[in-house]
Amino acid sequence: MSCKHYKNSPQKYYKIISFATFVGLLYACSTTKKVPDGEYLLVTNDFQFEDKKAPFDSELKNYVQQRPNKRQFLFMPLSLWLYNAANPKYDTLLNEYMTYPNELRNQKLRDSLFIKYNMKSSVGKSLFFDRLYHNWGSAPVILDQTKTEKSTESIEKRLTYRGYWDAEVKFKHDLDSASKKAAVTYFITHRDPTYIKEYYYNITDPTVKNIYQQKIKESLIKQGQILDQTVLEKEVTRINELMKDYGYYKFNNLGDEIYFVADSLKSRKQVPLTLEIHKDSLDRPYKVSTIGNIDVAIVDEIGDYPKNTQKDSLRGIRFTKLIINTIQGRFGVLSLSETNRYMIRKSLILREETSWL
Repeated sequence: MSCKHYKNSPQKYYKIISFATFVGLLYACSTTKKVPDGEYLLVTNDFQFEDKKAPFDSELKNYVQQRPNKRQFLFMPLSLWLYNAANPKYDTLLNEYMTYPNELRNQKLRDSLFIKYNMKSSVGKSLFFDRLYHNWGSAPVILDQTKTEKSTESIEKRLTYRGYWDAEVKFKHDLDSASKKAAVTYFITHRDPTYIKEYYYNITDPTVKNIYQQKIKESLIKQGQILDQTVLEKEVTRINELMKDYGYYKFNNLGDEIYFVADSLKSRKQVPLTLEIHKDSLDRPYKVSTIGNIDVAIVDEIGDYPKNTQKDSLRGIRFTKLIINTIQGRFGVLSLSETNRYMIRKSLILREETSWL
């Protein structure tokens, strides 16, 4: 950088130097400054796949209960540095202070907490910067080894849900006592998945069964697929939408009328799967939902209905109109002949795609 260029734009370089100095000071602050003795700051969660990778493996990190502090600017834990910049004397007090709603965070509340935590000499202090650091920062994530064990169980359950019934997950802690830092590695072995050997369906309502058979080519479940329960969930959603399109508007409302049965008695790798659809334990038939009475009120003011109106009807639509020669409201004029625009009528099957106008 030439002196001439610096003289022409000193403010620009002053900002750059100030920012660099600020980042340097934060970096000089130890990330483990507020990690208690005998504890460890969690810095990484690593995943090591022992045999092969599956397309859904990227979602497994969501089942880990502890995650390291986020890294923001230049991949540095800025929020952790800000938290560490606050006076540790007030950390416990401010952690409680931040649990209160914004409208209650005032000097009165701070003074009451000072007294609660036996800090009477601090009564009246604003703690502006300390509050700012706590608000913008985040406390260090301290390794909890029991949560690592629970995370391992959660990952195994997810693998089973995805069709890998014999998957195994192990973990290892790398603890550095000198730096107070810890890394966790999860070792994942998928093994062979469980496949759908045959696919059957048991639907007791003949009409519902017929509808399902008409659209069976659209089924998301096929023989020979991995028995992935996320696919079964999507198939249930597809069937729900299909039945509503045919007027079964209350079909599977509580989510307990469709389920799958997997027979693993003979094998855990090749499993017959059966779709079951039952309205209830008595296997009563489903009812199609139809449109009931249709009322259209054409008035200038809400107060005109119903005392200043008379009823008329056309094609099952009951019109309530003002007692005047022309039916003219604030939305324009409507004659009864215009009801041909309405494609709904009483007793029409209520479908998802029913047009109201």
